Amino acid sequence: MQRICAIGRFGPVRGFLLATRRHGIVAALALSLAGCLATNLEKYNRIDPRQKTIFIPAENGPLIGTIAQGLRADGWQVADAVPPAATAPLRYRIDIRQIRVDPEFCDGDGGPVVKFDLVMYDNRTSDAAVTYRGRDCSNWAATAFLDAVRRYVKHERREFDD
Repeated sequence: MQRICAIGRFGPVRGFLLATRRHGIVAALALSLAGCLATNLEKYNRIDPRQKTIFIPAENGPLIGTIAQGLRADGWQVADAVPPAATAPLRYRIDIRQIRVDPEFCDGDGGPVVKFDLVMYDNRTSDAAVTYRGRDCSNWAATAFLDAVRRYVKHERREFDD
C-alpha cells in the first residue's frame, strides 16, 4: 500500500499551525478531514502478450483517459465499445469507478486528485488480473497501473531460462 499524507509536506506552515495548542488542534482536525493519498495495487493473474485486446469504457475522466492512451502506446488494441458477436472477442476489460476530488490538484503535473476502484478482468477466465483502488493524483495512479501491467505480462519461455 502506498500512502502519502499532507501533514508532512507543509514545512514552515506546519510549524506556524502547530505553534499553539489551539492552532495545532484546528490544523490536525482540518488535515485529517482532507485525507491522505493512499492506493492499493494487487496483481493476480498473468497477462497474455499474444492477446493484447482490451475494452475500456468510453469516458473522458482524468484517470481512464491516461490509461487508455498508455495502453495504446504499448501496443494494445483498445476498444471503447463492445464489439459485435461476429468479431473476435476482446481478451481483457477494465471496470472503473472514479470520482474527481475538486478542487485538489497535485504538484508536478500529477493532475487532479481522484478516488477510484479499477479492476482489469480476463474475459476468458472471468478472473481479475490487476486490481487498483485508492485516492491519488490521476497521472501518478495511471502511471502506476501501466507499470504494473507492463511488469505482469507473461513472457514466452526461452531455451536459456530455468
